[in-house]
Amino acid sequence: MGQTQEAWLSTALKQKSARWNALAQQVMMMPLDRRTGDELAPIRNMDSWGGYDAPRERVLKMVQGLDNMVVLTGDEHQNYAGVLRTQGGQGDAVAVEFVGTSITSGGDGADRRVGEDRLRARNPFLAWTNDRRGYLLCDVDADQWKTEFRTVDTVTRPDGMIKTSGTAIVEHGRAAVTVT
Repeated sequence: MGQTQEAWLSTALKQKSARWNALAQQVMMMPLDRRTGDELAPIRNMDSWGGYDAPRERVLKMVQGLDNMVVLTGDEHQNYAGVLRTQGGQGDAVAVEFVGTSITSGGDGADRRVGEDRLRARNPFLAWTNDRRGYLLCDVDADQWKTEFRTVDTVTRPDGMIKTSGTAIVEHGRAAVTVT
């Protein structure tokens, strides 16, 4: 974001009048270390907030103390749920991020991605991940934000079945997520 956009966002967030604040945007904010093995892949996706540490830290400082912030993200071709923390993922928990996959891009995917255990070990703020195609369904009330990760088992055939692959809950007042 430019200075004008950052100033606008900061002013809007300082109003603190909303029960929940949602920031909808297109690239992951979690500083995800994407290595799953011995590959020479870059540690982070430079086409996401992972390539912009200083601006991400400024935005996270803006939401620190709100205790009602959920970031909704797309454009990853995978599903993720995690906690946004300051200091490159090592500091204070300030928000929760839900990343939705593509509807069809990337093929069928899988319930568990290859190397998920290593991905989770490298990223302790990551609560859940899934490699299927689909969408997010959010149900928000005064006390909690519930996100269902709705996925389809196949996009390469017309008979794909939709299911809820994971359900994530954020209690109001807590920058934490529980996924079942």
